Amino acid sequence: IRAGAQYSRILENLERFQAARLARPSASRPEFLIAMTLSTANIEELPEVVALAARLGADRVVCSWLQVHDPALLDLSLHVVSGPVEARFVEARGLARRVGLGLDLPAEPPAVPVGLAGRRLLRHLGDRSRRRSALRAALQRARVRAWELRSGLEARCSFLWGRVYLHADGHVSPC
Repeated sequence: IRAGAQYSRILENLERFQAARLARPSASRPEFLIAMTLSTANIEELPEVVALAARLGADRVVCSWLQVHDPALLDLSLHVVSGPVEARFVEARGLARRVGLGLDLPAEPPAVPVGLAGRRLLRHLGDRSRRRSALRAALQRARVRAWELRSGLEARCSFLWGRVYLHADGHVSPC
């Protein structure tokens, strides 16, 4: 997935980050999160990622579903499989509990945001279209709103206000 990435270098950088983080007073120490986007390509690795996060000293692993915005990603989506997902969730939860690591797993199975007609429309609009981006955003808002109505909860993104994202290449961004 990360073409050209050097796993050993990423691990070294994470270890250096952890050392610098631990050198700070606990009151001003940043949280160390490892994010994982779950897909058919990596769901089996979830327990290994939890073990790696514990070894590196991370505070938690935060998982999210792969969001399908392009029909080419349908084969990577976990929307049609449940057995392997739940088995890996159970295994990862148990391991996280044993090692004292926080683990945030997505609560709802991933939804494919568009039906056949929507996929045809996305192809028709083209990859770079502003209308395509607007359609994606509208479909995402509709899915979130439907979840809010079903669950009685309000979806909020606290990420922008309390975290930054450190990319594998060292780039830092708010989201």
